This record gives sequence, C-alpha cells and structure tokens, in this order.
Amino acid sequence: MENLEKELEKIGMSVEDYENCLSDIADKLDGVLDIEWEELKDKYNIPLATDVLRKANGTVFGGYMVKRFMDDKRPVSSMDSKIADIRKEKQKLFDERAALMKVKRDEARIEEDVALLERKISETGKEKYKPNVVKTIDSDTDMIICLSDLHIGQDTGSYNSVVAKERLDEYLAQLIKIQKRNSAKNAYVLLMGDMISGNIHLTVQLQNRENAVEQVVKASELVSDFLYELSKHFENVFVNSVSGNHSRINLKENVLRNERLDSLIPWYLKAKLEHIDNIVFIDEFNYDPTIGSIEVRGKEYLVVHGDFDSFDQSGVAKLVLMIGHTVEGIFYGHLHNNSYQNISNIKIIRSGSLCGTGDDYTVSKRISGNPEQMAVVVDDGGIVSLHPITLN
Repeated sequence: MENLEKELEKIGMSVEDYENCLSDIADKLDGVLDIEWEELKDKYNIPLATDVLRKANGTVFGGYMVKRFMDDKRPVSSMDSKIADIRKEKQKLFDERAALMKVKRDEARIEEDVALLERKISETGKEKYKPNVVKTIDSDTDMIICLSDLHIGQDTGSYNSVVAKERLDEYLAQLIKIQKRNSAKNAYVLLMGDMISGNIHLTVQLQNRENAVEQVVKASELVSDFLYELSKHFENVFVNSVSGNHSRINLKENVLRNERLDSLIPWYLKAKLEHIDNIVFIDEFNYDPTIGSIEVRGKEYLVVHGDFDSFDQSGVAKLVLMIGHTVEGIFYGHLHNNSYQNISNIKIIRSGSLCGTGDDYTVSKRISGNPEQMAVVVDDGGIVSLHPITLN
C-alpha cells in the first residue's frame, strides 16, 4: 500500500481518486457508466495518453481486471454489499436509460417515415391535380354536402369499390346541378364516418375485398377526386371529418373512442390536396373525433356519425347538454337512410349510405333502402332546402 501511495504521488493522484477511477473504469467496461476515455483522463488528471489508458485495461494486468480479481478474492463486507447494491441500481438505471433511448429512436424513425409518406402523397397529389383558378361567386347561399357510410372495401355483388366510384361521380353531377340552380358560393363537405368497411365483425371481414390499409388508401383517393372536382365549381370547399364505428381497430369494448382508422383519411387528404388553395380543412374546432363542428353563415352545426348519438329528442338533448349550448342543426349518418326532423327548433338531418343495403347485417335485420346521400342549401337564416339524392 505504501509503495502504491508513492507511485500515486508521482502522478498527483490520491488513493481515494485512484479507487474512484478504478471503479469508473470498471463501470464503463461493464456498460453501467456512459463515459469516454478522454473524459476519464480529464476527470482524474491522469498523465497518460488516452489510448494507453484504454489499452492498459484490455489485459489481465489492467486496472479493470485487477479490481475485479481483488473484489472476488476479498471477503464480502457490509460495505461491499452496499456497494454491490448501488452497482445493481446503477445497472437498472442504465438499462432503463437504454430502453428509453430505444423508444426515442423508434419514435424518431416513425416520425421520419410519416414525414416521408406525407411528402410522397403530396408529390403524387401535385402530379394528379393541377391548381384551380379560384372563381369569385357573389351569392347569399352555401351548400352542406354529406359523405356518409361509403363502406369502401365491402363487396356484396351489387356494391364494391368500382360501384362506389360510379356513385360518387353520379352524386357529384347532381351536386353541381344544385349549386348552379342556387348559385351557391361555398361547399361544406362532411365526412361523416364509416368511410371504410373495416374489420369490426367476422361477417364484415368475409364481405371485404380489400384489407383495412387498402380500404383507407382507396377511400382517400376516391374522396380526393371528389373534393378536387367540387373545388372547380365553388369558391371554397371546406372539409370536416368525424369517425364511424366500422373503422374501429378492434371490438368496441377493447378500444378507446378515438382509435378509428377514419382518422387517417383526412390526414391523407390534407397531404394530397395541400396545394389546392380553395380546399380548406376545418376540423380544429371539433369537440372530439366523434363530434364535429362547422359554422356556416354565422350558425353552428354539429356533425356526428350516429353510433353514440340517437336520432331523437334524447340524443339531441345529450349532445346539446354535453357541449353546453344550442345549435342550428345536427348532421347524422350510420342508419343508411336520408331523413329529417325538427326537435325543439334544432334541425336534425340524417344522410344515407353509398352502399345502400344488401350486406349480411342489413339483410338479417330486414332493413331495405336505396343508396343515397344528403345535401343542404343554407343562407343567413339557416337551412333553405334539403336535397335527398338517390343513387343508382
């Protein structure tokens, strides 16, 4: 020990610093301490080159090996036990830190992948859709246009993605006629949920042609085309979106309310159409992913899919109580048929479905009806006219 102290004096190091240095070297080589050799050299003012210090610990005569050998030889004392406990805690801390860093790296990769995907979608949108020459329309009316229950991916024989495209084109033609008759200025397009068929039940899965990812992409592309064509005929096209029950990622009791694939569609649309100046997404004022809100000519309208909200006085009362004030009207989807009621001076409008009936569920429930959607003309006083549109 005396000889060791003399040797340490020559390099200006105390016994305590020497012991601490050996401990740090051991922890570094065990992976417990994240420190560079240069930092160790500076920390203890070791008069050796960094490579010499590093290589010296790579042999059986190095400080690390000596320390480990002596630790194993000497009897375990209470102090040794405490030191061992501290080392264990340091190792736990190191493991937790490593796990956290891995999560952060994974999150960074996901964010990078999402950003890359957004750029790719945006690039394809710019190639496909040329910017419009935005027209100015002098009018005292606007239109609210429903897109509800498209169920893209479903294949019942009479309905599939090809038929969906044909019906959207037919719907678009009817909307343009209504716009011209009323000289409507702006369009408010409501994506009202169940844009995709999803995989919520086995019977639904059996009737799907595309998987859930393909359904989201197909629905997004069809709606992109629809919005772009509308933007040629209106001064502005405002878009709001809520989620429906068919896009749940699991059974109702196993998922949160907002875990629905419908939420991916507006994200896709925003990337695809970001360069079209007169298409504007207005979902920032929604109350949550299942309750949308739009303001048209100074009056507020709510948008819901309808799986949480009944189309009656009770459903209207609960919604109004939840948001804390009354509204001009509420738009619903979900039940695959167009209808209208006035409850306590609140207009409730239900839009139908693009697929109509004929799937296993509607047949088993003995529900029949045509494929249809709803459009509404509004002015400063509220709703002027309803346009239930039946599709072939």
